[in-house]
Amino acid sequence: LNAWSKSTLQRGDNSNNWSIGRRAESWLRRMENDHVLPDVVSYASIINAYSRCSSPNDAQRVLNGLLAKNLQPNVIVYTSVMSAWVRTSDNLQLAEAPERV
Repeated sequence: LNAWSKSTLQRGDNSNNWSIGRRAESWLRRMENDHVLPDVVSYASIINAYSRCSSPNDAQRVLNGLLAKNLQPNVIVYTSVMSAWVRTSDNLQLAEAPERV
């Protein structure tokens, strides 16, 4: 999941990359449907994909899902979500990001 989400992202073209995060997230749902419990690394891969394609709301949503599953986020997860917020051009959302994370 992690290698796939990283290898398909192309730098500089965020228009198609958003779908990479969605597709990676669909694999996460597929794992859950097959009774394979995703771990923090699985969630981190999805969050990183959204972060790299500048989709902070999606990265935040996946973090919230991780927390809802009572999983403990690690520094990589938090860094990826914060990176997604830093990449946003909305200064108000960026200023509020630490409270969300």
